[in-house]
Amino acid sequence: MSFLVSVINTAANRTCDLLFRPFAGLHPLIPLAVFSFFTGVVMLVAYRFTSNQPAIRRAKDRMQAHVLAVRLFQDQLGVVLHSYGRILGATLGYLRLSLVPLLVMFVPLALLLVQLDARFAYRPPRVGEPLLLRVQVARPELVEGVSFGLPDSVALTAPLLRDAVEKEVIARIESRAPGVWTIGVDLAGSRYTKQMIVSDHLENISTARVGPGFVDRLLHPVEDPLPAAAPIVAIALDYPERRITLGRFGLNWIVVFFVLSLVAGLVMKRPLRAEF
Repeated sequence: MSFLVSVINTAANRTCDLLFRPFAGLHPLIPLAVFSFFTGVVMLVAYRFTSNQPAIRRAKDRMQAHVLAVRLFQDQLGVVLHSYGRILGATLGYLRLSLVPLLVMFVPLALLLVQLDARFAYRPPRVGEPLLLRVQVARPELVEGVSFGLPDSVALTAPLLRDAVEKEVIARIESRAPGVWTIGVDLAGSRYTKQMIVSDHLENISTARVGPGFVDRLLHPVEDPLPAAAPIVAIALDYPERRITLGRFGLNWIVVFFVLSLVAGLVMKRPLRAEF
C-alpha cells in the first residue's frame, strides 16, 4: 500500500508540474479557470459514458411532469400529495442512476483537488515576510530537544516557543532571498527536513511533511513522509492563505473551481449531448 501511494503521488506531482509549466508567472486565476473548464468538460464526458442517459432523461421528465401537476392542481390536496410522492420517487431514482458515474469520477477528482489545493490554497511568502514553522513531536518531553538548522538565507526572528502540552515547538522565520530552501529540524541525534518556498509565482506548496499514514500521504503528496518511528510527527509551515480576486471579492479557490466547472458543464451539455 505504501508503494502504491508513492507511485500515485509521484505520477500526480509530475503530471501536474508539467501541465502547470505554461502558466508560470501568470495570475493564478488564469490557470484555475483553464483547469476548471477542462475538469468540467472531462467530468461531463465521463458522466455521459458511465451513466444510463435514457433512464436519466426519463427520470428528469417524470420529475418535471409531477412538478407541473403540483402547479396545475394546487387546489386539489390529494393530487398535490400524490405528485409530491412521485417527485420524491423520481428524485431517488435519479440519484441512484447518478451514483455509478459519481463513484467512477470520485478517485481522479479527489487526486486532482489535492494537487490543485497545493497550488491555489496557499501562496509562498515573499522576501522578508514572517512565517511560522511548527514541529509536532511524539511525546511532551521531546520539545526541549528540538533545534533548527536554517540555511543562510533563512533567519530565526523570535525566540522558540516550546509547548509541552501541545507537544509542539514553534519558530518564527523569514527568508532574505527568493528560492526553495531546506529547513533542518534536529532531534535525538537525527535531522529531519522540510521544504520552504519563497516566491512571487504560483508554486506547488507543501504545507506539512507528515508521517507515513495512508490518508496523510494522500493529502500531503508533495514531500516524502517522515519515517514511521521518527520522534517527530509533523513539520508544518503556516503559509499565507491565497484568495482568488474577482472584482471586489476575494474567494477561496475551491468556490471558483466548482462554479467555473459547473458553468463549463452547462455550456458544453448540449454540444456533448449529455444529460446530468
